[in-house]
Order: sequence, then structure tokens, then C-alpha cells
Amino acid sequence: MLPSKNYHEFFMQITIICCLISISGCASRIPTGKYELLKDSSESLYLNTIETYSRIEELQRRFAITTAPDSKINRDTFKPQVDGESYDLTPELRFREVALEVLVKYVDVLHAFSAKDYLIQVDKATQQLGASLKNLIETSDKLSSSDGSKAAGIFSALINKLSQEVVKQKKEKALKQVMDRAQSDIEQLSELIVSSNTKVKTAIGIMLDRIIAHANYMRPEYGTIERLHFDMDVAEIIIDAEKIELALESMNKAMLEIPEAHKEIRLDFDRIQPKLESLQLLIKEVQSVKKFFRELNN
Repeated sequence: MLPSKNYHEFFMQITIICCLISISGCASRIPTGKYELLKDSSESLYLNTIETYSRIEELQRRFAITTAPDSKINRDTFKPQVDGESYDLTPELRFREVALEVLVKYVDVLHAFSAKDYLIQVDKATQQLGASLKNLIETSDKLSSSDGSKAAGIFSALINKLSQEVVKQKKEKALKQVMDRAQSDIEQLSELIVSSNTKVKTAIGIMLDRIIAHANYMRPEYGTIERLHFDMDVAEIIIDAEKIELALESMNKAMLEIPEAHKEIRLDFDRIQPKLESLQLLIKEVQSVKKFFRELNN
């Protein structure tokens, strides 16, 4: 048993250590775990978006072949065009992929702040964000729609601010200012991708209806083995298209939750205890998109 004096000193040391741990815990207000979840969810959404858009391009190729004119085959026969006018969705899909990649790279910047050597990590993540923005601008130049000009200014004012704030401010204060400045850009980017996915979903419906119409015209005679194989092929196309439509719906729901999840995490800095409902819904919708493609690949 410790003497009373030593016991008192030992007790004081333990008390001081506990206080130091408590103070250090309170001093660090950066919610690392929440940034990790936001990072993982946005990256998963990005990968599933690429998979979804790839399947849309496959459906578009099938549509182009199914509706090809009754004429000799040449290099342009199976291109997505009608009367020489292109209806190719690929440039629009690539633009959306790059736009979402910009969002992922921005979240990487936020996550980098939680690293021990955050100055190095943030600088690297900022450079990658800048490269993605450059790619977005170059991709937007290939579009004939107004969406390209809408995306041109997104995050462009943030790059210099990131470097300046990291150098001048403590990382918590810098991070709060970065998130405040980026909130509007995230909302614009999210709305742009959601509206685009809605247009793409409409295009899928039109292509599927035309494919079904051609299938009914070309369908082999009832009771034949040719009819069985033909119907199985058409059924797979319909299932794929419907899964793509469901995936796009979940992608849209997830995209709408990203700005809200970003806002919830920002509120945590001010000791406003958010419910984190949007972060949870984001994770849920990303998991739904994964489920659709697991079913397709089985």
C-alpha cells in the first residue's frame, strides 16, 4: 500500500493526465470519422456512377444496332445518329463523371485536413482538385448545352483560398472557412448532376421503348426455340434498363444528400449537434446502387 503522501502525489498526477487528455480531446474539433465516411461514400458513388454510365453506353449501342436503317453497312451505320444528327450520350456522361470526380477530390481535401502531416496532405489533395477542375473545364468545352458553362466556375475561387488559409490559419479555422465557401459550389454541382441524370433516365426510357417495338416486329414464331432465345435476350435488355433507371434514382438521392451531409459536418464545428441524417441517407443510397449492380452481375 502506498504511503499517504505518495498516494496523494500519485492521485494528483493521474488527475493532471486526465485533464490533459480531456483538454486535448476538446481542442481537436475536426470530426475525422465523419470525413472518412463522406470520403468513402463519395468515392463509392463515383465508381458506381462510372459503372452505371458504362451500362447506359451499352444500351445506347444496342439501340443504335436495333434501329439501324435498312441499307448497306458502312462505318456510320451503327453510330448513334438519326438523319446525320448525333444523339450520342457519351460526351454528356463523361462530363458528369468528371464533375463528380471534382466533388470527390474536394472531399479528399477535407479528409486531408485530418491527417497528422496535414499541410503536406492538403497541398497534394489541392493539386489533385485543381487538375480535376482543369479536366472539367476542358470536358465542358465539348458540350453544346449550357451545362458546361454552369460548371465552369464551380470551385474555381476555392483553390487559392485553400492554400492561403492553410498557411495563415490554424487548420480547424481554415477548414471551417473552406467548407463555408464551398457549400454553394457543392449545391450547384449536385443539382447539375441530378438534373442531368434525370434527362438521361428519360433517354433510357425512349431507347427501351423503341427496342421493344422493334423486338415485337422481329419476334420469331411462337413455340419455336428461336422465340425462346430471342425473348430471353430481350428480357435481359429490359431488366438491365430498369436496373439502370433504379440506380440513377438512387444516385440522384445520394447526390442530393452530399450537400446536406457537408452542412451537417460543418455544424459540428460550432458544437451544434446535427442528427447526421443526410450522411446516413447518403450511405444508404450508395449501398442501394451497389445492390442493383450486384444483382445484374449475378
